[in-house]
Amino acid sequence: MSRYPFPIPFGWFQACWPDDVPQAGSFDFRGVGRDLRVVRQDGVLEVRDADGGRTYPTIERNGLVMFWYHPKDAAPSFEIPVLPEFDRHPEFSEPVRRFSPEIKALWQELGETAADVAHIQQHLAAYGAGGLTNAGRSVPPKVVDSNWKGPHGYLRLSQPFPTPRGAVDGRIDTDSHGPGFSVTWFRGLIDTGLIGCNLPLDEETTSIRFTFVCRQQADAESTSSLATAFMDEIHHLAVEDLEIWEHKAYLARPRLADTDGPIMAFRRWAAQFYDSDSFEASPEHLQHAVV
Repeated sequence: MSRYPFPIPFGWFQACWPDDVPQAGSFDFRGVGRDLRVVRQDGVLEVRDADGGRTYPTIERNGLVMFWYHPKDAAPSFEIPVLPEFDRHPEFSEPVRRFSPEIKALWQELGETAADVAHIQQHLAAYGAGGLTNAGRSVPPKVVDSNWKGPHGYLRLSQPFPTPRGAVDGRIDTDSHGPGFSVTWFRGLIDTGLIGCNLPLDEETTSIRFTFVCRQQADAESTSSLATAFMDEIHHLAVEDLEIWEHKAYLARPRLADTDGPIMAFRRWAAQFYDSDSFEASPEHLQHAVV
């Protein structure tokens, strides 16, 4: 019996980074339940089935190779934004990359973290942000704005960050464009950006690629050190979540506290990326969801 009641979603997914593909070769990978291959066709990267039976709309954007998958071969219904900061921008660092090749969890469980304010609060507390309430608990981030309608969903959080000179007002802004692409900006101390790309390997397994940049500092060495240290911390926190993701039971109607964030709104948003012929358009757990 499957852990989840969902098929593989449709959307834009990252196949690889461009330099993963040799100039005179190809890059093979597993994704969306298929064996796939990235090839250079007349100097342009293209994703196709490894057996050559099907090609997929492919773009090279933001330093990533992205391909569009739909179970019925429907044309792309939304676009991935252009983010200049991730494409050799003079004011930002060279990208730092991390890859988790196989996580035994549904992409939706991983993506739900973006809307789980209580979960974000715990990570920020471990990082030293936010301070404490009178009851000794960490101060939760404040939801400034949230919208989970259409293919572009977003969450805006405000959160103080500690410095030797006192707390600095900060923001955590997350934008998700379909199931396979999200960008999170941490602003306040040093502008830092993180692109997270989920790739469903099948209905129950996901890989994640992280691409991270930060605003340039006084010298290149400081910028590189800061980017690597921050990315290592984010990757460390993600690895800490692996045990939770891989053993967490999916509940259609979870008991949520007021401080948990717009999780059910995120689930309704996620439902639009499942083909209606293989997934009930208004499942029971969404019909009765209350934000």
